[in-house]
Amino acid sequence: MTLTERSSIVVRRLENAPPAAAKLLAAQGWNFTTGDLETLHELGGGVGAFAERDDRLVGYLSFVDSPPVRWVGNVVVDEAARGQGVGSRLVEACLGELPTVGLYSVERAVGLYRRLGFVGDDAVWMLTADKLDASALEASPDLSPRPAESADLRAIARFDAEHVGFDRTVLLSSLIARFDVRIVHEDDRIVGYGVAKPYGDITEIGPLVASSAEVADTLLSALIAASPGPYEVGVHAGATWAMSRFEQLGLRRAFRTLAMFRGPAPDWHLPTYVATAGMEKS
Repeated sequence: MTLTERSSIVVRRLENAPPAAAKLLAAQGWNFTTGDLETLHELGGGVGAFAERDDRLVGYLSFVDSPPVRWVGNVVVDEAARGQGVGSRLVEACLGELPTVGLYSVERAVGLYRRLGFVGDDAVWMLTADKLDASALEASPDLSPRPAESADLRAIARFDAEHVGFDRTVLLSSLIARFDVRIVHEDDRIVGYGVAKPYGDITEIGPLVASSAEVADTLLSALIAASPGPYEVGVHAGATWAMSRFEQLGLRRAFRTLAMFRGPAPDWHLPTYVATAGMEKS
């Protein structure tokens, strides 16, 4: 369906991720395969901008729905098509279907999103390290993380929503099916979970939500032991304990984004929201 037609560029919603999207992102240094983007489309969808003359993809974004928030990510515009408002039109195509649209903006794009009605200045850092020194962790011998199963989904999603303020059931289902998800129980209830996601030559840790520092350390110890480096982790700057702990492990700040929202911001609890799921998956 064509949403907007202006000048020589057409913007429309996409049912599938076009192979050209991965190439467009790669030109900006973003390492996504078409398969990665297809997974994001399964969790939400995508929008493409096409040159009307030859139907060539010149702009793209993906989004993930975690009600009441739609998370927009991977916004990219071909260099030859910049300055024509393509980025604004891509984002506008995502508005209006959920009460809130959220995104993580790099510094140079903040002005664009503010003009579209997004607000917020909560910094989120991507931390990276070749290796991690787990000796700083205080893992509890009384807590035994175990691999999550599909039968755990409802309980994990309920625990997650209590701490992050939105419903990530669909995302969590995909993570349990594809990656190493560990959960910790205490008195027959979930008190934490964490995910390690190998992508090519790097392992992303997150999401990780824990009811206490002890639970977080125990989960981190298990995930690090089971995962190869190098590593990356997304952490809210306001989550002071998590920032300090990850830096003790040897992670260093690589780049910063700002969490911005059009609509009510989620009520996330930063003391327990230890690591995000990655910039494109909140």
